Amino acid sequence: MAQTITDLRLQICRLELEIDRQEANLSAKRSLLCELQSKLARRNPTFPILSLPPEITSEIFVHCLPEELAPANYNKAPFVLLRVCKAWNRVAMSTPALWTKVDLSRLDGRAIQTLECMSKRSGELLLDIRVNGYVPDGFWPLFAENSNRVQFLDVDLSTDNFGCLSACFPVFPVLEYLQLEDYANDQTLHLFNNAPSLRSLHLKNVDLSYMPLPFGNITTLIADIYYIDEIMRVLQALPNLRVLRYEQSEDDEEIHREPVSVFHTGLREVYLCEPHQDQLSVLRYLTLPNLDVLVFEQTAPDMKTMPLQRSLARAKPPLRRMGFRPGPDMRTLSIASMEMFFATPGLAELELAYLDNDSLYEFCDKFTARTGSFLPEIRKLVLRCRYASPREAVKDEVEVELRIFVSRVLDATEYRVVGTPAQPAGPVPPFELRIITEDTDFVGLASLSDVQAAQCRDLKSRGVSLWIGPENRNLVLRACV
Repeated sequence: MAQTITDLRLQICRLELEIDRQEANLSAKRSLLCELQSKLARRNPTFPILSLPPEITSEIFVHCLPEELAPANYNKAPFVLLRVCKAWNRVAMSTPALWTKVDLSRLDGRAIQTLECMSKRSGELLLDIRVNGYVPDGFWPLFAENSNRVQFLDVDLSTDNFGCLSACFPVFPVLEYLQLEDYANDQTLHLFNNAPSLRSLHLKNVDLSYMPLPFGNITTLIADIYYIDEIMRVLQALPNLRVLRYEQSEDDEEIHREPVSVFHTGLREVYLCEPHQDQLSVLRYLTLPNLDVLVFEQTAPDMKTMPLQRSLARAKPPLRRMGFRPGPDMRTLSIASMEMFFATPGLAELELAYLDNDSLYEFCDKFTARTGSFLPEIRKLVLRCRYASPREAVKDEVEVELRIFVSRVLDATEYRVVGTPAQPAGPVPPFELRIITEDTDFVGLASLSDVQAAQCRDLKSRGVSLWIGPENRNLVLRACV
């Protein structure tokens, strides 16, 4: 039945009334919203992050990211920033620098989605990518599409990744850092041969004879778990190497080959992990005439210094910094002889961590030398010691009790700098002495004795900068007030 004019007018009237009612309701809600916002502003007037310009908020977000690559975690930055509020979501989504670090470890089926998402959000910025373990079909073609933006690459080649990756023909024009692990295949992999920007290389169980690289460009090498003969062949292939970090593999006499000796003029910094007892040091086969920094990050339980002494005698390098730490399972550092320091007259920085009783005694004895031949140019001396209870320390006569350690070093330094009333010391260049007391389950050194405080005041007056205590608390400041 057709509606009459009266019916139509009635419906229009009802709609107009409903619209008026809803508009009035919306107006009331807007007024209430303004009132509540005003109350909130009065009660919480100082919340500056809400009023920061987006570009400043964006910069703060970038500094929330971890420095190292870490597996994608949706409860941490940058992903968690998307869920705080709409404003933060907009800022995070429009900040390309938040999305440049892509760690695909343990993502399995989400690897493609994550890489696609991060590569789009990062715009045209360079990418840092880690690929470990299995990745699904279709991942490597997507990776190859973005390979021209990869600046840092860590890839595990223990699976069939190398074959799938090669088939996609990636290019790496801006690749600067390459980390490769577990390439045991006998097929030559030419993937990274044309990487003109490559400077840093991190290898673990990779035979370079199957991995052509722009060797002339490499300036930094980290080599994990290599036999000496293997690392010597690697060093031969890297003529412009400046920095070497090398972790020695435990020797296997059945496969061990006699290493070749290498005379390397490029190396400036060498960091060694050689914790295995009765194994030869790589320094036996190295001659480094321009070496500036030598650090033993892990030493054998009883470090033999003769190979080091002979290496220094051969090369006569301008060493400026040295450091020694014990192996991971050792509480003390045992150095067979301190004579090697007589061959380093230009040494300016020295760190010795956890010297055992005999080594500390010999060092302090040499440090008091009046002839000026032992560490004559030292400018910074760092000695690390741990807390040891008297019972444990004295029982084996190996670990030095902390208070005795500090007393011995202060006495030796005082004798070197001040001398005695009968034999005053000559002028000594100012230097920094740091005795770092590292305590774990014990209180350790709480304060200095009156005698030690007096020694510190006297040493400071003669130009010695002193730090005694944990990394974050200098007991000398309180003693010298």
